[in-house]
Amino acid sequence: MASSLNEESVEKKLMTVTNTQDSIQSLSLWIIHHKSHHERIVELWSKVLRKSAKPSHRLTLFYLCNDVVQNSKRKKAPVFIETFKQHLKQATALVRDISIKAKVERIFNIWEERQVYDKEFIKEIKAILDGKRSDISDHHNKTGHHNKAQKKPIDPAFSPASVDDMEAIQPADPTLTDLQAEKSKEKEKNTPSPEVLAEFKPQEMVEKIRVYKRLESDIEVKIRQLSHLKLDASSIEAIKQLKDRAHGNEFSTQFEESCLRLEELVKGVEKKQQDQANLLEILLISEYFYDEQNREARIVANAYKNFGARINSMKRRLDELKKTLPCAQSPIPSPSLDAPSPGNTPPYLDTNTHPVDMDLDTGEEPRLEDDDIPSPLRRHHHQSAPLMIWVWEFGQSIGQHNTYVEV
Repeated sequence: MASSLNEESVEKKLMTVTNTQDSIQSLSLWIIHHKSHHERIVELWSKVLRKSAKPSHRLTLFYLCNDVVQNSKRKKAPVFIETFKQHLKQATALVRDISIKAKVERIFNIWEERQVYDKEFIKEIKAILDGKRSDISDHHNKTGHHNKAQKKPIDPAFSPASVDDMEAIQPADPTLTDLQAEKSKEKEKNTPSPEVLAEFKPQEMVEKIRVYKRLESDIEVKIRQLSHLKLDASSIEAIKQLKDRAHGNEFSTQFEESCLRLEELVKGVEKKQQDQANLLEILLISEYFYDEQNREARIVANAYKNFGARINSMKRRLDELKKTLPCAQSPIPSPSLDAPSPGNTPPYLDTNTHPVDMDLDTGEEPRLEDDDIPSPLRRHHHQSAPLMIWVWEFGQSIGQHNTYVEV
């Protein structure tokens, strides 16, 4: 069984693992899947940990160990817990640098909280991490695999430097890692200029996506056509079966046709790659464009929200102020419909006013007969009451006098 494990491949995987969640989790699942080789895999892990010259890589290997031992029970591979336990004391001596000491101790605390290892063992490896103990596990002497490695002194130059935090792998305590910060900085560097964002047109992006999808469909059709060709130019047996010139010409024609279709397919794939690169660039610009649009929309929405809150606050203040005002007095009653207009009203008729004699030539007082009196005025005449007819004349000029006539 041990011969079926490709140790070079395992060692390469351990040396190339990166401090990202995907890289660590994928390698962790691969290790758990090969649980039948748990002893050799853990020994290779310890070997790579010693050979690693990069401090960040040593901490990454500890993160890998953490992911394996925490998921081994759930994945029905608890053998890794005990196997790693035999190597952890020696491995802890390689990560004593103060710049990562707190992060490694964080791993040990998690193991203690989740009861991955017993408290006594956690206490021992913490003591080694603090430099209070120098005892190294002697399990390599029992197995006889790494006696030479045990005799190597620990080089202080290999002490790890500050790298990403453990919370990047622990879903319960997520934080922004240094790698994510670097990616964020790189994203800021690749941010398009405001001019490019201003010239971005969503319609052009949609059209380029449609063109790319059509090109992708054409390539799939050409691949299917090539797969259905009866000619197999790579088969020597097919060439040996040619009997005469006619068969040779037919084979040559089919071969040329196949070459043309293959060239078209290659050109289509090359164009697809170019369009794919251009489309990725446009999609990246669109991401920044819509992020900016979303940011501006949030600003406007927040402004309207604040404005509405101020209006509601002002309304509440006005409602409270209305309660403190005195009761309003009853309004002045409106005049009746038959009341005279306040403007251009005739003067008050004084019944005691002496009639004015309008006839200055004769001394006789003119008298009117009943037939000469208009019918509406006869009643007043018979009542022996002097009637003053006020004639209000409107002229083109102001200042004309009023005339009173006695009837």
